Amino acid sequence: MNKRKPVTRKIFDRILKTGKTYHQPLFSFHTLHTLENVYRIVCVVPKSTEKSAVVRNKLRRRCYYAIYKLLNNNKYFLAILFIKSGAKRLPYKLFEEKIAVLLKRSGIL
Repeated sequence: MNKRKPVTRKIFDRILKTGKTYHQPLFSFHTLHTLENVYRIVCVVPKSTEKSAVVRNKLRRRCYYAIYKLLNNNKYFLAILFIKSGAKRLPYKLFEEKIAVLLKRSGIL
């Protein structure tokens, strides 16, 4: 699996404008397939979702780890995963399953 590279502001805007969106009650996933030789993904936890930076960072780390465990293919894509309120109460296993469903729906898995 290729190294994850950061999503720049320019790429972030491009994904939101031209990418496809998949929704679940606790997540919103925006994706754009690309020909680049790397995948770029960012997990976003808005301050309106959780006031505490510690909890937001914990959710972000959970998100990156779940995606890292699930991705084992060579598909290249740009993606943004917004985590909504209520996701912090999910046990990790269920958190990972919900992300897997979104990745399957988007064609990444």
